[in-house]
Amino acid sequence: MPQENNNYIEIKPENITSGESPHYDLDKTPFDTVVIRCADPRFQNAFKKFIIEELSLKHYAPIIIGGGIHPFGSQVEMPTYLASLWGQLSFFINASKLTQIIFINHEDCKWYHGHKEHYPEANLSKKGKEDLIAAMDHVHNVFPDVIVRTFWAGIKGDQIFFTEIKKKQR
Repeated sequence: MPQENNNYIEIKPENITSGESPHYDLDKTPFDTVVIRCADPRFQNAFKKFIIEELSLKHYAPIIIGGGIHPFGSQVEMPTYLASLWGQLSFFINASKLTQIIFINHEDCKWYHGHKEHYPEANLSKKGKEDLIAAMDHVHNVFPDVIVRTFWAGIKGDQIFFTEIKKKQR
């Protein structure tokens, strides 16, 4: 029986045959890390394995959007994108007592290709790596105690590999 309200109706999904939606345990495990990465479906399995197996992160909050951290490198051309992402990230830092942020960008990003008009002369792989450093700088300018690690997911044949990107010391 649907529950009705003046603004909406709640209906049980048709694919649930037990008569009631299953109940799932609420995970009360705290997290201290946010991972921001792209939504490109070609990379999702590699991202998950890398985060869990290589970085040993079992409990983290993911922020998954097209282009990953592109707003940090496109703040002049697309300021509302940065405002939205920064609002979410700031919330997590303040509300969850984050100690670490992981930023991941990747090669052959369809988002970057689709917005090339904003930076027509740029080498997109170089731009993606520079945006990682811009994201790191942005966080450190406001939250200097938060650890920020940045990674690049490259493609070699049908394989994805990760390298850490660090700011060049001057």
